[in-house]
Amino acid sequence: MPMIKFDCCFQKLLLIAFCLALTACAGFQGKQVPTVDSFGLKNNTALSGIDYDFAFKHQGLDNSEGFKVHQKIIDSTLKASGLFQRVNMGTGLETTHVIIQLNNDTNKELTCLNDLLSIYTLFIIPKRERNDYTMTVCLTKNGSPLKTYTYKDYMVSWTGWCFLPVMPGHMPEKIRKKVVGNMLNSFLKQAIKDGYLKP
Repeated sequence: MPMIKFDCCFQKLLLIAFCLALTACAGFQGKQVPTVDSFGLKNNTALSGIDYDFAFKHQGLDNSEGFKVHQKIIDSTLKASGLFQRVNMGTGLETTHVIIQLNNDTNKELTCLNDLLSIYTLFIIPKRERNDYTMTVCLTKNGSPLKTYTYKDYMVSWTGWCFLPVMPGHMPEKIRKKVVGNMLNSFLKQAIKDGYLKP
């Protein structure tokens, strides 16, 4: 009798694993922050170097894995902007310095409830996870604070059978890079407009 129960449970686990293997995960951008297409500088003039410090918290707690993922996005976005001759982290060698704090908050209770419902229906009802980002950027020059900027945006990730057709163009990793990168680009554009970042 115990063996029959074990076999039944094992079969259910195999079925869930099989469904997981066939489901697709797709991410979508909240777009609360307008997309930045250009920075408004003529002739793509490069600014001097920039130095930055970065901190990341998930649900109010430090998260080393999340730090690595998001720090890579921050660094690549600053370099890809083409605005700076040099981009350094934590060296203190540049006169322009930014302190970037990124928080990622999710509603754990709603997420757990949705997870259970999704697994129970073998992902016919898709699994949903929302990541709410808040980015605070403190801009300083020669050690003197100039201005603090704050941006909020979010991304939603769905896991389910119905997202197989859209998965290639909506990988969560790509959407995360778009959301975080666009918030940082919005800061750069506004700081240039405010006259704090000059060639």
